[in-house]
Amino acid sequence: MSRKKPRLNQRSLPWLIEIDEALRDPKAYRGDPRPAASDALDGHATRAELDELIRRRFLEVIPAPEEKPYWPVEYRERCGTVWSVQLTPRAVRTFWPERAEALT
Repeated sequence: MSRKKPRLNQRSLPWLIEIDEALRDPKAYRGDPRPAASDALDGHATRAELDELIRRRFLEVIPAPEEKPYWPVEYRERCGTVWSVQLTPRAVRTFWPERAEALT
């Protein structure tokens, strides 16, 4: 069965490439590949930059366990501060199907 390739905006591709590079580390993510997104994107991607991947359900937003009120507003918009992301099972099956068995 052939699946249609997802159509993504060109601005979303660098983020997927960063996640892919994190997943290629042979020592990391032997089990669950979903945390690779937070490891690759925390600290430098903003919500606006990741919006398409979030809306298309390739990334899931994870709220931080506690908010740090002393962080400046512009820093709070960065992934990994008061929120982070993880790959969804849909993203793993679509972009890294060889890792989909780790989701079960």
